[in-house]
Amino acid sequence: MELIILDEIKKQLFPLQKEEMELLEESILKEGIREPLIVWNNNDKQILVDGHNRYEIAQKHNLSFTTITKDFADIDEAIDWINRNQLGRRNLTDEQRKYLIGKLYNQQKEKHGGNRGNQYTGKNSEMAKYQIDTLPNTENTKKETATKISKAIKYAPITIKRCGDFAEAVEKVREISPVAAQKILQGEVKDAVTALPQIAKKEPEKLPEVVKKIEQGSQKVKDAVKEINKQEEIKKAEVVTLPPAAIDIRHGDFRNVLKNIEQVDAIITDPPYPKEFLPLWEDLGKFAAEKLKEGGYLVAYTGQFHLPEVFALLSKYLDYVWTFCLYHEGQTQIVNGVNVICRWKPVLIFQKGKTKFTKTIQDYIISEAREKDGHDWQQSMSGVKKFIELFTDVNDTVCDPFTGSGTTPKACKQLKRKFVGAEIDEETYKIAIGRVGS
Repeated sequence: MELIILDEIKKQLFPLQKEEMELLEESILKEGIREPLIVWNNNDKQILVDGHNRYEIAQKHNLSFTTITKDFADIDEAIDWINRNQLGRRNLTDEQRKYLIGKLYNQQKEKHGGNRGNQYTGKNSEMAKYQIDTLPNTENTKKETATKISKAIKYAPITIKRCGDFAEAVEKVREISPVAAQKILQGEVKDAVTALPQIAKKEPEKLPEVVKKIEQGSQKVKDAVKEINKQEEIKKAEVVTLPPAAIDIRHGDFRNVLKNIEQVDAIITDPPYPKEFLPLWEDLGKFAAEKLKEGGYLVAYTGQFHLPEVFALLSKYLDYVWTFCLYHEGQTQIVNGVNVICRWKPVLIFQKGKTKFTKTIQDYIISEAREKDGHDWQQSMSGVKKFIELFTDVNDTVCDPFTGSGTTPKACKQLKRKFVGAEIDEETYKIAIGRVGS
């Protein structure tokens, strides 16, 4: 029997991996095709709906097979049946299952004109538990759709809606690259379910580049986006010229390239935390004692692990004032070696010539989640801005010996402060130039 293969139907099915196809072929050659193929009788044309791999093997080896015929009103109803049928299989990846749930949700919420139940989707069928009467596509209808499906498959309604967003994002990826879509559904991209819809909705212009990175082997959407952002900032740096009097970012070791700067009103910085960088903290203390104006503040982000050593090194040269708590919303970090889940960062305040704060301030600052698009150690803009506003005035000069990807100079530019700083890594320096100049 010659069956018709429609691309529109075949692309709904999850392809087997090479090894899986080989095992199926080996099994069929030993035992034959035991399960019937599902076909759709459409105007006397036998269209294959389920069993494409078995049919391919049967054609290759001239094997016999049986069929079961199903009647569908149109191809949309056939595709609807295929998705429901696949959802009942056990060997789905988490991504495949959520994709199918999302497609089901999206199809249901978009339908108009009532439920066309038949023997396969009617009220007495196994698939009926996923079916709802269709209504105009309103927010209320979307909620009802998600609630109905959630009861059937034990997912929360909000998760059903997120599955819908994921399914839409996968379809957009498929239009660009079927290979990338397959990698996502096979579970090769670890954060695809959560991160892919965000890119598809909020930054669709980046989706083709993200897809390209996935094709090339990227295992996280966020890593792909980070690399794309980094390259964009480097490109910006090639055409940006900063006004030297206001923002002065220098490439090199701060101990060398900032030797000749005038005294500054504040040093706000985020040095590296690991033990091997502790000598830099003493050099930072020496630098601050020389380059701060009398009464100027050193505001230094630090980790908890080597806090006693950092205190001791900075205290040789400056007066300790206070420790602020910087809380990053939505973020936690497990500190290896002590098994502590850390939810905040100490920010040390030292001063050249200790004086009382001129106004009452709060030492607990909440900032948005840290940004990591320019550098793995990059801090949030809101936290940096808060410290700039607390410890400097408009037209003051802020220094950052560890400028990184440019968060501090960018904040200074927005808050009308002058800036001078250094970054030792050339690529990160270029990113900083691009970010501040944009």
